[in-house]
Amino acid sequence: MRVSYIMHKLKLLLIIILFLTNYNCKSYILMEENKIDPEIHKMAKTRKDLKIALIGFYTFNSKLIQSTGRTRTYQATLDYNSSTKEYFIYGKPIESFASNGRNEAISPELVNQLIKDYYYSVSDSGLVEMIKLFEFNKIDSKLNISLRKRDVDYYIVGVHGPPFQDHFSKQLKFMISFPLYILTLGCSPVWEEVVTESKFNIYDSKLNLIKSLNYNNKYNILISWFGTENNIEIKSFYKPDINNLTNALFETISYLEKNEKYLPSE
Repeated sequence: MRVSYIMHKLKLLLIIILFLTNYNCKSYILMEENKIDPEIHKMAKTRKDLKIALIGFYTFNSKLIQSTGRTRTYQATLDYNSSTKEYFIYGKPIESFASNGRNEAISPELVNQLIKDYYYSVSDSGLVEMIKLFEFNKIDSKLNISLRKRDVDYYIVGVHGPPFQDHFSKQLKFMISFPLYILTLGCSPVWEEVVTESKFNIYDSKLNLIKSLNYNNKYNILISWFGTENNIEIKSFYKPDINNLTNALFETISYLEKNEKYLPSE
């Protein structure tokens, strides 16, 4: 009876500690400051005539769809409520550019290659975005795909990943740091980790791939009483990649206009 009473009190104490340590907790992201190069920014401001259409730029949302014994199955889909397009101030979403019919001058091979590359990265959840870019018609039981005709200079297809975070690594860091977090009433932070991947393909108005960019980063998050934001949006972790894209894009455009040829992919 006494043991049961003590266990009840310990559970109650643990609940109180958890409430106190999680109430108004703050997060601190260990992230190097990454800004757009001042010269690039100056150049971009003089090139407001450029029409840059953005496709994709959504983060993934993963959820548990099945659990059997020790086996868990997760599904990742694009989160259309979480876009990084707002960070790229020199372009606009593809749907912002009015379409007027089909651009039959574009090679079917280039159309198919773009669809293949994007679909490979995002699977079925990316079809919504592809419909904005292409027109799908069935002619004599054969599917015909054409680029929608728009007044656009460059297309940028952005994919943010990975679709799934490394749950083992994340849980390991949590298990190591959480006991100290409880014992110190939130003064010793909980340690979490976020891994990001970004791929940007830059195409000209005829869907020629002129530049491919890949960025991989790993960020540590400390959660405790101190810090800045309490609710961190996953899209904010990709802002450094968008800044890198901005720098690379205008360097590429400047090079192309001077040399009239394409740069190799990175």
